Amino acid sequence: MSRWAKIRDCLYPMVSFLLIMVMATMIVTIICAAVTGEYDLNSPKQKAMPLLVNILYYGFSLFYQRNYFQGDEERFFRDRKRVHPAVLISAAVFAACAGELLVFAICGTGIPKIFSRYSGLAAASFEGQNPILLTAASVVLAPLAEEQIFRGMMYRRIRSYLGVPAGVLLSAAAFGIYHANFVQFIYAAALGILFALLYEKTRTLIVPVICHAAANAAEILRSRLGFSAADPPFAMAAAEAAAAALCLIFLIRRLRKPSGGADAAA
Repeated sequence: MSRWAKIRDCLYPMVSFLLIMVMATMIVTIICAAVTGEYDLNSPKQKAMPLLVNILYYGFSLFYQRNYFQGDEERFFRDRKRVHPAVLISAAVFAACAGELLVFAICGTGIPKIFSRYSGLAAASFEGQNPILLTAASVVLAPLAEEQIFRGMMYRRIRSYLGVPAGVLLSAAAFGIYHANFVQFIYAAALGILFALLYEKTRTLIVPVICHAAANAAEILRSRLGFSAADPPFAMAAAEAAAAALCLIFLIRRLRKPSGGADAAA
């Protein structure tokens, strides 16, 4: 396979994902405008539209990319179907806590203030949204669709051509770019590295999917409870740091063993 063919092969999952997103945005915008009679996207009547777009394009992408994902299992490596519950739970807790600590650190640097538009986008994503739609989009469908694309397909393809380090870093960078703003690029790219490493160690997409869902759920829960990411309670941050450290130590010890990690998941 030529160099350009490999590049196209690696980029295809994300490009097709973005095209599906554009198509879903057009469809939902037209339907919402027809139903509500409002053509102003900033109208309160259109508030649920971003979640409806997400639900549509995540769902369609899962269906459309399914055959490509199964083909990649034949081309590269086949996912294992099981993982030890202790590994799965520890990874999920670590992802949730580490994700929140990362948000606190990013907000502490003042970067979100420089990119002030991000605050408005973040608020619109959570505040006043229907909890069922929000959970369906962010905690269920987003982890399934995005992990299938960025870890299950992009990571495996890049890894097969350039090796594990390049696969981890480039798939994480693509995951950050996909989020389309600098603040979320930092957050998503950092978590993308974690998800790819966990995928490599466990060889089952179940682990990054659950970790992704846990990180999203933790952010939604904090927002719903009214805790500020810029000024979190010390006790909460300390508890999350302790939990993350304990889970990380357990995961390192567990996944380092020949009998653990990927082999134990069989």
